[in-house]
Amino acid sequence: MNEHRLERVAASRIDERLLVMAEAAEQFGGNGVFEWVTNTPAAARFFESRMSTLGLRGYVRIVP
Repeated sequence: MNEHRLERVAASRIDERLLVMAEAAEQFGGNGVFEWVTNTPAAARFFESRMSTLGLRGYVRIVP
């Protein structure tokens, strides 16, 4: 499997999780905004990028 294919698969799986979280945030009486917590700046940039691409409302917090 080449590196670009692996990146696409990873992004697709993360996208699915982000979409489920956004839906849950709305279903349970929220406004669709959710928080994703990670421990590295690189991961935070990746999640922010995916959320932006999907048009999701939320934020990423870094906890070392």
